[in-house]
Amino acid sequence: KAALEAEAPRVAELPFDSERMRMATFHRAGAGYVVYVKGAPEALLPLCAARLSGSGETLLDAGALLAAAEHMAAAGLRVLAVVVTRGQTEKECVGLIGLSDPIRPDAPALIRELADLGVRVVMITGDGRVTAGAIARDLGLEGAVFTPQDVKTNPALALTGVVFAEAYPEDKLTIIEALQKAGHIVGMTGDGVNDAPALHRAEVGIAVLGATEVATQAASFVLTSGGLEGVRRVVTAGRRVYTRLHTWVLNKVVKSIESLFIATVIFVLTHSYILSPLIAILILLSNDFVTIAIAADHTKPMSRPARWNIPVLVTGSFVIALAPYLATMSLYVLARHEGYSFDVTRTVVYTSLIYLGATALLAVRAWPFGWSVRPKGILAAALIFSLAFSTLVAGLGIFIKPLPPIFFPLIVLSTITSYFLIEAVKRIPFVRRSVGV
Repeated sequence: KAALEAEAPRVAELPFDSERMRMATFHRAGAGYVVYVKGAPEALLPLCAARLSGSGETLLDAGALLAAAEHMAAAGLRVLAVVVTRGQTEKECVGLIGLSDPIRPDAPALIRELADLGVRVVMITGDGRVTAGAIARDLGLEGAVFTPQDVKTNPALALTGVVFAEAYPEDKLTIIEALQKAGHIVGMTGDGVNDAPALHRAEVGIAVLGATEVATQAASFVLTSGGLEGVRRVVTAGRRVYTRLHTWVLNKVVKSIESLFIATVIFVLTHSYILSPLIAILILLSNDFVTIAIAADHTKPMSRPARWNIPVLVTGSFVIALAPYLATMSLYVLARHEGYSFDVTRTVVYTSLIYLGATALLAVRAWPFGWSVRPKGILAAALIFSLAFSTLVAGLGIFIKPLPPIFFPLIVLSTITSYFLIEAVKRIPFVRRSVGV
């Protein structure tokens, strides 16, 4: 390289022009200048009249060279033509260069795994149609190859296309924004300076190991290990977080609906508050550790993407809450029928709420069955504390009237029955759709 630069020193450069699809460097050669141009074969070859070979200049067969470039592109190579210009008009084709940018070995498997998780993978590249199509086949991506011009003509292609070729940085933004306007949550992986705007625009920008500083700053996540396995981990980690939040919200809404209906119905019947301030404090003491422990519970990532829809989730929670509500009301009615005082029925309701709330949480924390995922130790300990605390308070009559011994087995029986009723309700398609699983 040093010898070539000494023989023909570079004096100027024209950077790559996306419209002209070429770049050029100007070198001093003897008493004159020579220009070396490299770019897309389809843009440069029609300008040449000759080509250089080992035997000197020969007449250029543009069709044959374009066919050769097409053949190289079909093998997944990025093809550049190199042209030398001497004088004012003399342009000679030096040859074709095929650049290989091998796919990551783990990329095909990752794409299959993401597809299994319900994530649609789209490839956006600056390569030509043929090269992009060949690389897509190696990756396992099936579908037609579109260009940004196709998308501008028919914007709906951005929603159905799998491979987009001949794309520039601004085209990546256009495709991402089209997907977002259609309601998709978009993730973007990249490593270069030109990827930074798209990484920033996507909801989840992922910079791969070795990315430029600009790309790293624009991304939401930065992979710190080689390969693309981190992309799958980002998806599954996000879904684990969603599952924990979903469990917390569902548990909270179910318990709130149950307590609200119990308090309202009993107040209408008796004009008295069954959930007194003291009972409310005891419920908080019994349940707070359980609520906190949900954040550390074992979870199973959801197999498909999900979205929050609070009004619909409340509707599904109402159906789930019917089982513990009916169980608690049955125990309340039984206690009143047996002639127990209102304060004793408060103890019955308090104990029932704690026991039924614990089993409701165990039922809704995992789908399709509550026992599909083993509870983490901290959640199990919190549940044991909650049940032990409420049993001790109710059994010994600490701060409240003691619970009649006959009601302990009745509460346990109603708790088990409620658990299996909730499991049955969870199998109803309407409920599954309502709670977002």
